[in-house]
Amino acid sequence: MTASAPTPTPTGLLRLPEVLQRVGVSESTWRHRVNSGIAPQAVPLGARAVAWRAADIDAYVLAHTP
Repeated sequence: MTASAPTPTPTGLLRLPEVLQRVGVSESTWRHRVNSGIAPQAVPLGARAVAWRAADIDAYVLAHTP
């Protein structure tokens, strides 16, 4: 499978469902990778909301795609 060019987002931020779709792992696997420092950290949007920078996720996908 080849990596296709990611679709740009208007804000440059991705919420968790979009991240999981791009990365292709389960939520628990993703959270484990973030907590262990393997994956990029989220950016706080408010008291209970976070997002990831699209550029960080795109770089992560390119670096971890065989």
